[in-house]
Amino acid sequence: MAALWTVPGINHFVIGTDRDKMGLTDWVIKIVDLSTGNVTDETANVEVSEIIYNIDSPATGTVATDVAAGSKVLPLKEGDGANFSAGMKVKINTVNGEEYKEIRKVTGDILTFFKPLKSDVIADTDNDGKADNTVTQVGNSGDYRVVVDTEKLSTNIVAGGDYQVQVTSAAGEIDVTSEIFHATDYDYDNLKGDIDYLKQGIDNLLNGGLGGAKIYL
Repeated sequence: MAALWTVPGINHFVIGTDRDKMGLTDWVIKIVDLSTGNVTDETANVEVSEIIYNIDSPATGTVATDVAAGSKVLPLKEGDGANFSAGMKVKINTVNGEEYKEIRKVTGDILTFFKPLKSDVIADTDNDGKADNTVTQVGNSGDYRVVVDTEKLSTNIVAGGDYQVQVTSAAGEIDVTSEIFHATDYDYDNLKGDIDYLKQGIDNLLNGGLGGAKIYL
């Protein structure tokens, strides 16, 4: 069964990724009109943002020694390994910028990741006055919320039409196509939902049941 989009309306879907796909910003979003086969680049017309959890006191640790690209392990200064646990997502400063990794296991003061580092990591422990290189826990989920306002699109989304979204990220090595979205008229869709809700409320009152709360997402 196809997912529903309301037109006109603001619709949402989530791009779910696998490990170490945090911090991606190079998304390209294209919409395919299945009735015509037309493909339109809508990157500039949609909003993509990573779902990030708030962490009040993130774990931190200092890199103990230089580590070359391709390694899955990262040694920390003595005692710092106790700050971390398997499953945590962390941000690491490398010679080519920040990398995000998920911790597979912690052995003493050594972090082991699921996937290898793409760039070298420098410890900066030579007393040259520079700050030591730290590893920091982050709340990045690696999942991305996409907001599609049908009135802002170049694609003409019409009620009764079927559409798919093509999503790519070169940095994340992602190239996927969504499920089918079936567009429905906004007024009809919401009117039907409100009628169902009112009928349920009347049934509850007639049968002596408790009223309920409707949550709008």
